[in-house]
Amino acid sequence: MALLFGVLRVTRLSPAERRALGKDPLLYIGLLLILQLILQWKNAGGTLFMNMITGQYRMTPPPVNGLPFSVEPVLSLHPLAWFAPSVLLLIATRHFLSRSRLKFLLWGMLINGAVLAAFGLMQFALGWTRMFGLIEISGNPHLIASFDYPNHGGAFFYLLFAISIGLLMDALEKKKAPLHLAAPALLSLLFGTTALASLSRAAVLAVIGIPLSALIVWIGLHYPKFSTASWVNLGIFGGVLSVLFIIGILSLGDGAIMEEFTKGKSIQEEIGEHYTENRGFQIPPALDMVKDYPWFGVGGWGYRRFVRCYTTDEQFPKFVATGKANVHCDPVQFLAEHGTVGFGLMTAGLGVVLWPWRKLNTWRYRGLALMTLCGTGVVLLHSLIDLPFRCPTVLWLWLLLLAIIPMLAGRSIKTAVHT
Repeated sequence: MALLFGVLRVTRLSPAERRALGKDPLLYIGLLLILQLILQWKNAGGTLFMNMITGQYRMTPPPVNGLPFSVEPVLSLHPLAWFAPSVLLLIATRHFLSRSRLKFLLWGMLINGAVLAAFGLMQFALGWTRMFGLIEISGNPHLIASFDYPNHGGAFFYLLFAISIGLLMDALEKKKAPLHLAAPALLSLLFGTTALASLSRAAVLAVIGIPLSALIVWIGLHYPKFSTASWVNLGIFGGVLSVLFIIGILSLGDGAIMEEFTKGKSIQEEIGEHYTENRGFQIPPALDMVKDYPWFGVGGWGYRRFVRCYTTDEQFPKFVATGKANVHCDPVQFLAEHGTVGFGLMTAGLGVVLWPWRKLNTWRYRGLALMTLCGTGVVLLHSLIDLPFRCPTVLWLWLLLLAIIPMLAGRSIKTAVHT
């Protein structure tokens, strides 16, 4: 549907708009990335075997040696299904949608998120361990909305939490009527509560850190105009906010959040053993894959197949334990599976999307923009120790917000894209 819309919309572009589209580097970067992912999908194959002389495991060559490859064609379709729509969505956002439609799209994402959040809280309250009450989920039985992995759901909702706070800040800046303040305020409460209900530790920390960042941003934007009354009001607001967070963290789900932080080992112990026992031990094999397959990597989901070639018999059981199919560091896993070429294209495309942000200080609605940077920045940090970008919903939301917000911050689409 998105592809059909894109084709139809391109035929209706004016000559100037077509020239602008033709000059957009994101179009060519995206096409090259999609081409690599298609080649990895089509050039799939390989069998794990043990070298009887050395006793080491190796993978047989792909059908066409020298071209981008993967191991399993079905699994290697996943990255193509993530990134091809990402390219189409970004191109449509930058060239096909008017400012009013972009605003409609933003609010559409918020309303969609609100429906998911409401369902997620109902699900949490009922204690469901099956998706929609019907579908059995392997692994962690805790669900949040339609996310079967709590950290994915947590990232989705705390990102929307940051956007809602940004909208509230801009509404306050424009001194809108209380009725207009109600929507972003209620959305902030809904998304913050749902992020906490995910029981994701990263989400809990984000829900605490994002409002604190908002307070700092607000002070930074309005400090020259602050009066004594402003400081008093800010102190009262900050105190009420802190009390609400403490109550929420202590009481939500009969203390389920605190249990996530207090059960088992202490946080200090877990941080100390992170590299050897938890997740960090997965990074060295992934980097070894980069050394052996530097250009195009080992293909989508190739890490889970190639890791046997980089571990001993004693180490391997730890790598196949529940939840260890991923590196839990998204940049490293994308680098290992798509090489310096694929990862370089991803990074270059992100650079193009971020280019309009360099003129942030000239924008009119900086509250929304700054909180977008805060929310997306938290997801990026989260990706260094987990895998939020391996969830297409989080990936698409993250990219769309980075593309949309510059165009809604008081600047025209063409100016935002091409200056």
